[in-house]
Amino acid sequence: MRRAATYGTGLVLAHVLVNIVHGAAHLKLHIALSPVAMVFVVGVILLCPLLAAVFLWTAQQRFGLTMLTLSMTGSLIFGLYHHFGVLGPDHVGGPSFRPLGNRLRLHCLPAFHNGSHRDLHRHALPAQTRLSRVKPRLFSHSP
Repeated sequence: MRRAATYGTGLVLAHVLVNIVHGAAHLKLHIALSPVAMVFVVGVILLCPLLAAVFLWTAQQRFGLTMLTLSMTGSLIFGLYHHFGVLGPDHVGGPSFRPLGNRLRLHCLPAFHNGSHRDLHRHALPAQTRLSRVKPRLFSHSP
């Protein structure tokens, strides 16, 4: 029981740190959320995991694990939808990301590494640097 509480709390702390960095990126780019999205972010993405971490250390550990799982799932779906699905000011392929270059796009990887890294690399790297588009010139003498 203590092991689940320790790992769960560590997960929540990492989640909060990623959200602080992500929120700072939104502020820097002047990307505001709608009032409904802001309520969801504060309630489900920030407060629910913190409350779940508290429950992990009580006799209600199963409830805490359920709350943590549901809030993290909601966070993942919300993030994937807003950053990779619907076109908007915070879509990773949108114009808001161009002034800061690829560095800002790559900060999303820890939050969204769910096996789709091949698709993310296609959007994060310019076409000239993709290995699939580079022609090998091992013995070519032409410039």
